[in-house]
Order: sequence, then structure tokens, then C-alpha cells
Amino acid sequence: MGLLHSVKFLGYAWLDFTRYYLAGRRNGFDRTYFQHVTGAWSRGLLRSAGVDFQVDGAENLPAGPFLIAANHQSYLDIPLLVVALGDHKPIFIMKQELLKVPLLGRLAVAAGAIAINRGDRRQAVAAIEEGLRQVKPGEAVMMFPEGTRTRTGKMGTAKKGVFYFAIHTGLPIAPVAITGSFDRFPKDHFFSINPGPVRVQILPAISPDPDRGDDQVNDLVERWVAVVQTAVGELEPATGAAAGAL
Repeated sequence: MGLLHSVKFLGYAWLDFTRYYLAGRRNGFDRTYFQHVTGAWSRGLLRSAGVDFQVDGAENLPAGPFLIAANHQSYLDIPLLVVALGDHKPIFIMKQELLKVPLLGRLAVAAGAIAINRGDRRQAVAAIEEGLRQVKPGEAVMMFPEGTRTRTGKMGTAKKGVFYFAIHTGLPIAPVAITGSFDRFPKDHFFSINPGPVRVQILPAISPDPDRGDDQVNDLVERWVAVVQTAVGELEPATGAAAGAL
């Protein structure tokens, strides 16, 4: 069952990706077009993986541009967040090397992705902050404070970068709790996609205090960790959860 859904997932991912790319080329690689089809592509990916997803709390999404800060359980999290956004258009942050991947790089640029050099921390921070300042109304930048997918199903250490970006740009943070994604597609088990339920909970927004500076970053991290861990059923904060570096 896992192998079958993995093959369907990968096949759909590339076949439909190519179809949307070719259609986009005929449309002149319009940013709005690619942001729109990302939703349709994401729904198809989840169907191909046999994921029965539930989204709660959509009314908590801020009206203007904002940051999505979610726990990271699997590769399914990105299409799950895209679907959860509804009419809000997703903006992705990706490493520069992916811009060289045929089709993917051109589509990412057209969709407004923010490309960073992960080997140059200063450049990465500057690129993200500049990209965030150009986010338009109705757009949301997807970020994962843990920085990587969990290996155990439990939340890892939340790094501070996402919260510094919120402070420096004034953008509100929409905390999102994902449960069940790890069981469907655990890390290092690429050919073991297991069909079943996943829940996405959009929690009330956390906004930085415009009258405070970087000194509030630990408060923001702790608030995010507390609400997300409560939502996913982890009552005790992960060790060092609020102490991660940028």
C-alpha cells in the first residue's frame, strides 16, 4: 500500500508539474497564475497520497500579508499548508540551488519564491527580509521554525529566525499545528507513504509589539511553541524549544 501511494504521489507530482509549467509558459509565467495553480496541484498531491485532510481555524488567518509558522512533520506539510491557506497565495523560501533545477527554478521565480544562499547566513537573512517587505496583500510566506522535518514525530527545537523576521517587518505570525502528517510520510521513508487522516489547525495570530525590538524574540518563540505543542497534544515543551539560534 505504501509503495503504491508513493509511486502515485511521485508520478502525479512530476506529470502535473510539467503540465502546469507548460501552461504557464503560454501565459508568460504570470505570478498570479502560478500561485493559483499551486492550490490545485497541492490538492492533487494529497489525493494521490491518500491523505484525508481536515483544516480547522481558517477564520484565524490575518487579512493582510503574514507569516505562516508551522511545525514540520513531513514533505506533505507544504501542500497541506497551501490548501489550508484557501484564497491566500503562498510564497515559498527555497535554497538557491533549486533555481537551477529544470522547470522548478523557472516556476519558483514566477511564483515569487524567495531564494537564499544557506551557506551565507548574512545573505540569507538579507534576502528573506527584503523578500518579506515585498509580500503583497493576500500573500502568506510559509516558514517552519524547527528548520527541518521531525525524525520522531515530536516537535524539535524552534529557531528564532522566523520571529526576528516578524519583528523586523511587522508581519503577524499565523501559528499552524499539523498532526498526522508524520504517520503518513515519515522522514527517510520516501517509498512508504501511508494513506490516512491529517489535521491542520490554524491558531490565533501572534503579532510582534511595534514598540519593542529584538528583546521580545524569546517571548514570541515561547508563545508559538506553547500554542502549537498544545494543539498537537505535546503538553510538555521540547527540551530547549525556545532557545534555538537563528
